[in-house]
Amino acid sequence: GGERGSEGEELRAARKEAAAAHYTLAGFFTYHHRRTDLGETLSLARAHLEKALSLQREMLGERHVATLCSELVRAQVLLLRNTSSEYDKCEELLESQLTLCEEVLSLRHPLAAKMLAVKARLCIKLHREHECEELQQRVLTMRRSALGLDHEDTHRSAMDVYARRRYAAYLHRHERISSPVFSAFASAVETCLEMVQRAAGLPHGKEGFALSKSLQSMSELLFNDMQPLAEAGIWPRAQAASLLRTAAATALQLPCTNPRVHTAALFKDLADGLGKLAADVEASPTWPLKEWPFDTHAAALPQPGAAGQLPGVVVGVAAAPLLAQPTQPALNPWQGGPAFFIHPNGAAAPPPQQPQQQLPIPPAAAAAAPQPQLMPPP
Repeated sequence: GGERGSEGEELRAARKEAAAAHYTLAGFFTYHHRRTDLGETLSLARAHLEKALSLQREMLGERHVATLCSELVRAQVLLLRNTSSEYDKCEELLESQLTLCEEVLSLRHPLAAKMLAVKARLCIKLHREHECEELQQRVLTMRRSALGLDHEDTHRSAMDVYARRRYAAYLHRHERISSPVFSAFASAVETCLEMVQRAAGLPHGKEGFALSKSLQSMSELLFNDMQPLAEAGIWPRAQAASLLRTAAATALQLPCTNPRVHTAALFKDLADGLGKLAADVEASPTWPLKEWPFDTHAAALPQPGAAGQLPGVVVGVAAAPLLAQPTQPALNPWQGGPAFFIHPNGAAAPPPQQPQQQLPIPPAAAAAAPQPQLMPPP
């Protein structure tokens, strides 16, 4: 009897390990691919998900957190397939999983936030902008409350809001600066500036910034976007000058994450430009400095690379001005990911990360730095 029991436990442990392995592979094929390989990799993801879910449902049940995580990956696979029928299946699956998540964990749990974030991305696909706005704001509020301003998931939510509002501002660029769409975008700029400033000021903030793709994406755009908004008077004069000076000081603190592109001189030039504009705002006899709309920049938005993301990490150097056409917010397969990976012992752990082209970080500094990806995207 004892030997049979031991064999049974070993078999159960092996099956749990197999489920975890299939789940990990499903996540890898879902999020780490090139767009040209999308169809093939999603087929592989679905095959591994079917095996993972079969084992998880049998051993753990529908309500176990590991099963919920696999179902979340399945929803994102459906979303990435980009067909109306799959969108319907995705929405139905998300609704059922949110109901289970509420019963098992509560809707304040980080996993629920991830489900809602995926639903917001579905709303982008379905052109339900108002619902997307509400969901993204809800997720951002949840993450700020539960995880704080310094967590990568909070940064990611803030960047989702920023990217969508930035695109909306571009679509309405010929309206008056008093339009609510610009006020909403200015609010997103302030939120992201606060996060980048906090990261730069933390004891190991530079290392944390180098590890955080969301913070890099924020800084890639917001320093340039602030300038035409400030010149047009979106903020009161004193607030505009204060924000510009904060941005200038923050830019000087950020590390160069791509030494092939960036130099300290480029960051100093950026800070000098922000500081000079702050002085002009304070000294000008007229306010605003310019009437909106106006075209102050000729630079074009960097086009997405093969992975569908802006090339490199360009802190205010090659980033796009607001009036240049931005990329429409879209699902980025390089920046998506399952809720978290469940090891056979039931512990949650992050998945393998895509290698980043960044400055090497000393091991001691990396160990001490805030870990921005305690749980991977969305």
